[in-house]
Order: sequence, then C-alpha cells, then structure tokens
Amino acid sequence: MDSKMWKRSKLGVNKFVGDRRSGIVHGSLIGMQKCRIREIPTVSLVFFDPDTLEQATAKGFAPCPACLPFNQKIT
Repeated sequence: MDSKMWKRSKLGVNKFVGDRRSGIVHGSLIGMQKCRIREIPTVSLVFFDPDTLEQATAKGFAPCPACLPFNQKIT
C-alpha cells in the first residue's frame, strides 16, 4: 500500500476513506479494531470532496458498520 496515502489520512487531511471494491466508507480517524480500513489496496482508495460522510453516501458508499455506526455522526 502507498504509505503516502495513509500518511495523508493519518495527518487528518481526510476524515473519510472509501473502498471502491466494496462500496464502503470508513472513518479514517476513528481506528476501530474490527474495521478493515488498513486492508484497502491503494488502487481502491476513494477520497471525497468535500470530505464529509454525507458526500460519501451521496456517491453511493455505505458506512462501515465497525467504524461508522449509523447512530454516530462525524463532523
């Protein structure tokens, strides 16, 4: 995996990271153990502009049940 992509995410540049293969959006700043965000290959990473959960879901991505429970809202 391209460490630059994860470095950007770790630095807080991107709050939300999508997986093109599964159609799942992850909260990159949450880091839950059961979340599989670290297994996403670089070619499958999707970043959103604006970097919001609303934008990710508007693009057809579903929230990750491990790191973005439906009752949780991240701003």
